Amino acid sequence: MPRAGFTLALLALLVGACAPTNSTGTLPVEVLVVLDSTSSNLALVPVDSGQVEGVVPLGTLDFVPRFVAARGKVAVVAGTNPQTLAGGVAIVDLETRVVTTRQLSLGKVAAVTMSEDDVAYVASWSTGIVSRINVRTGELVVINAPGGPQGLTATRGKVFAAISNRQGCDVDPVGCGRGPSWLLQVEPGLPRDSIPLSGPGNAGPIATGADGNVYVLVAGDAFAGGEGRLDVIDAVRSVEVASFARVGPVEPAWITSDGFERVLFVSEPGGLMVFNTRERRLSLPFGSGIPLTFPAELVTDALGRAYVVERGGCSASAPGRVRVFSPGLVERPQIAVGPCPVAAALAEVAADRLFNWTID
Repeated sequence: MPRAGFTLALLALLVGACAPTNSTGTLPVEVLVVLDSTSSNLALVPVDSGQVEGVVPLGTLDFVPRFVAARGKVAVVAGTNPQTLAGGVAIVDLETRVVTTRQLSLGKVAAVTMSEDDVAYVASWSTGIVSRINVRTGELVVINAPGGPQGLTATRGKVFAAISNRQGCDVDPVGCGRGPSWLLQVEPGLPRDSIPLSGPGNAGPIATGADGNVYVLVAGDAFAGGEGRLDVIDAVRSVEVASFARVGPVEPAWITSDGFERVLFVSEPGGLMVFNTRERRLSLPFGSGIPLTFPAELVTDALGRAYVVERGGCSASAPGRVRVFSPGLVERPQIAVGPCPVAAALAEVAADRLFNWTID
C-alpha cells in the first residue's frame, strides 16, 4: 500500500476507535458498600475518599436485611422474615438504584456470596439448603445442603458451603446433636465433594485465600466457651491440609483474604487477627489482636486495606462506624455511616454514576 493510503487508513482506524459507544465513558470506582439494617439502605463509600458519596434505599422489604455480597455494580442483600422464618433477597443495581426482591424458601439465612458468573448463593442454615440465584435472569435453583450451611465461598469454579452440623441448636443449644463439621461443594453440575474438618464442629465463617486454599473458622459451641480452630482446605484436591489453634472463641466471627499472603479474621474477644499463608502461622494470634468493639463485618479492598464494621448501639446517639486499616494494619480515619451498619462488601461503580448523585 502507498504511504499516503496507509496513513489515511491508519487515521480512519484511530478515529473509529474513538467513536462514541454505549459506555458511560468513565472508569469504575471501587466502593465499600455498607448495609444499614435500621435505615434499610446501602451506603456507597469510594475507598479512596473515605466518605459516603451515595445512598441506595432498599425500600420496604419483607425480611430483615442482614447480609450483603457484591460483584461489579450488583449487590445482593439477604435476610430472614422474623415472623414467617422465610428468607428473602434484594438484587440491587448500584448505578441505577433499581432494587428487585425475591422471596426464598423457609430457613434462617446465614450467609450470601457471589461467584464470577453473576450468580448469588444464599445459605439457609436452619433448613439445610442453599439457594442459587442468577442475578440477571432471576432463575432460582434450590440445592440441598443438609447439616446447616453457615458460610459460603467461591473458588476455582466451585462453591463451598461450611456445614455447621448444628441444626436445631438455636432451639435447644444443650440437647441438640453436635458433631464434626464439613465442607460441601454446592455448585450444580460438579461433584458434591464432602470434606471433613478438624476441630470441635460448628464451622461457619469461610474465605478463599490468594493461594487458592479455603480457610474456615470452626467455633465449637458458644455456651462451652471453647477454643476455635482455623482449618485450611486444598480446593483442588478437596482435602484438609492443616488446622491451627490460638484463634480463641470465634462465634460470631468474620474472615477474609487481603488478596496477598494474609488471611484476616475478627471476633469480639480476639479483635482483628492475622494468619500468614506463606509462612503458615498466626502472625497476630488470639491475645495479640487489634481490639474491636461490637464487630459486625470484615472486608478488604484491592490494595489490601481492611474495613471492620462496628455496629454500635443501632441508634442516632450511638451510631456504628467503619474502622479502616492500611495494608500494614495502621489505623486510618474512621468512616461515619448510618445508625446500624451490619454488613459490607466491595463493588465497582462507574464514576459518573457515583459522584453525580445527591445523597438521600
